Amino acid sequence: MELPLPGTGRNRGNADLPEGAAGRLGRAGVLTLVLLVGAFASVPFLLSPLLPDIARGFQRTAAEAAWVVSVFGATLAVAAPLVGLFGGRFSRLFLIRCGLAVFALGLATAALAPGFGWLLLALVVTGVGAGMYVPTAYALVGDHVAMARRGRVMGQVMAGWGYAIIFGVPLGGWLAHVAGWRWALGMLVVVAGVALLATHMLPAGQPRSARHHPVPNLYNLSAAVFLDPGARLILLVNVCNMIAFYGPYTYLGTWLRGELGMGSDGAGLVILAYGAGLALSTLNSSVLDRWGHRQALYVCHGGLALGWIAVAMATHPAGAMLALFWVGILQGAALVAQSTLCSHQSEHGRGAIMAFFTCTTYIGVFAGASLFAPVFTTSGYLAVTLLAAVLNVLASVILHMGRDRLRPP
Repeated sequence: MELPLPGTGRNRGNADLPEGAAGRLGRAGVLTLVLLVGAFASVPFLLSPLLPDIARGFQRTAAEAAWVVSVFGATLAVAAPLVGLFGGRFSRLFLIRCGLAVFALGLATAALAPGFGWLLLALVVTGVGAGMYVPTAYALVGDHVAMARRGRVMGQVMAGWGYAIIFGVPLGGWLAHVAGWRWALGMLVVVAGVALLATHMLPAGQPRSARHHPVPNLYNLSAAVFLDPGARLILLVNVCNMIAFYGPYTYLGTWLRGELGMGSDGAGLVILAYGAGLALSTLNSSVLDRWGHRQALYVCHGGLALGWIAVAMATHPAGAMLALFWVGILQGAALVAQSTLCSHQSEHGRGAIMAFFTCTTYIGVFAGASLFAPVFTTSGYLAVTLLAAVLNVLASVILHMGRDRLRPP
């Protein structure tokens, strides 16, 4: 059930929202959010096939180079809830613009980093910027789109993850192949700059349900997130699913280039199949609105457990592409379902809850990259995917046991 924040009054749902599919966002606003999500999603997705190049450039092992992914994820995981705590003092649009500027500055510094330590520090700055604007962008969807249509619009926004792989990873892989990995990161600086210019298409004001509430404080944040049983449940499910994704994905590029003998450009093209599946799934996420988000998650988690194992057992790039396409479809549906359910648990605490949703997502980046490193080094990629399968099954078990805690649609 909904847990109203102290002093916020009763929950009014989204009664003040327009009936249109995207509310006050409009089509241009949704496209802008897609670009924002694609810009940040390109960072961890592109780093995976670039790890061997980064390791070689700084004379590091693949496991040591994977710290670039861990540091970015850990920073974002810390920054996102802090935005939920202090972000209420600023407008959503201000946070998005400031976050994008910091994000672009961090990427530019990373592209020019003279040493491995400088690269890690630059990715800390990049993670801070992403932590400012990513959860804010998700909360913007909840602010301006009614729950009946939110799954579809959230799916359109989440398609940015798929586009990051379809366009960002192959292009970045090609740039790394012909000019070096620094040029691939430089490409993302340009994307972030374009996204910053496009933010003028986002709504500048807050909906009535957001304007009339007090600035969040630590007590309100705790009430919105930790005292809401539905929010706690979805956040726990999300962290299991994200670790199960980023563990195998972090070492996917290294495995493709080592076991299947591919270059950075070839690995990027194989990974494109995952992005195509993800985009196909998120762009058709209105199916989830009809079917039910919780019910869909059981299917997604089970299918993902089998899908990643199929990737590891592939002996030819075509087999890996087919399995990754399957994984992309199911991971896209799981991402939309988890984010939509999370945004629905509390209206007045939505900004804080979505900040923690981003936090748990990037706990998955950190844990997947760092905790799976010894598994990959000692036991190989198949062992990594088996561990991921266990975590996906665990996510479904947790969801089923706590299903009565979720706020009704």
